[in-house]
Amino acid sequence: MPERIGISQVAVTRVRPPVPLDRWPGTLPRPARPLQPLPQRAPAPPPERVESAPEPAPAPLPTAQPQGRRWQPWLIGAGLYLVAALVLLFNLGGFPEVAFNWEESTAHGMFVFLAAPSLAHFALTEGLMTDSGYSPLIVGPVSLAWWLGGISLLGLCLPIALPAAGAVPLCWRFGRRVIGDGPAIFAALLMAISPAFVVYGRTGTLVGVSLVPALLTAIVLLRVLDRPTPWRVGLLQVALISLGWAYGPIRFLWPIALAAIAGEFLLHRGLRRRFAVALLITVVTLPLYLWGVAVWQVHDREGGETPTAVSALRGGTTTGAASRC
Repeated sequence: MPERIGISQVAVTRVRPPVPLDRWPGTLPRPARPLQPLPQRAPAPPPERVESAPEPAPAPLPTAQPQGRRWQPWLIGAGLYLVAALVLLFNLGGFPEVAFNWEESTAHGMFVFLAAPSLAHFALTEGLMTDSGYSPLIVGPVSLAWWLGGISLLGLCLPIALPAAGAVPLCWRFGRRVIGDGPAIFAALLMAISPAFVVYGRTGTLVGVSLVPALLTAIVLLRVLDRPTPWRVGLLQVALISLGWAYGPIRFLWPIALAAIAGEFLLHRGLRRRFAVALLITVVTLPLYLWGVAVWQVHDREGGETPTAVSALRGGTTTGAASRC
């Protein structure tokens, strides 16, 4: 067993401090170096001032239109209607010095309706001037005028000339969408004094007043081409159907409307779906309308073979004024 040594038996020695490096054997003492001042840095130049572009002025807040600007379109339309009405109503009740038969055909259709009022009286015709007495555009206003003022030539022409004058402001409304306000006003004034408009607007026929549904249909068609919303497309169908009782050449707006909608369908990719729906509705509505009128005419005559849609499109729905006399 090793002998244990107690704490009292351990020799305690004095600890010497460490020798500095400069006093180690074989080394020379370091010369004292004077403290060098730190180099002074030059102050940084101030940053150059960059001229920034002036901030754009804030956009003005939308304000309400002046009272005069708001009513300006209505005042222009009323002024154009007044000009057209004065031209059409000048010496309206006078009899011409030459023989005429346009008003005679209209009056004959009116007498047939007054003798036996019926919806069958408004069946589709060929849209000739001699068929004017069988259109609701003529029969309705003339019947009211004759009921108020009695049967007369003025009572026949006046209720037709007054709505026919509305074609002039409608011409301006349509033209401002195409050529601007100024040229449209000039075109409407030229229309108001044109011989064709004055002659056919003053006669008690279907020709002059047919410009009103024609221009309304054109205006609605432009709105559909801008954005084919459901209510605009539906309103276009009503306008196209109303052309069935207008002057015959006005019905050329049917294929024009189809071609315009089809063209927009091909040109506007983002709205192709809407234009496709509008085109489909227009293609289906007119044949169904013509076929329905043909079926109604057959059942009204109490006999005959029920027509097909193809025969209705070929003109099977039209009947002359003489066949209903």
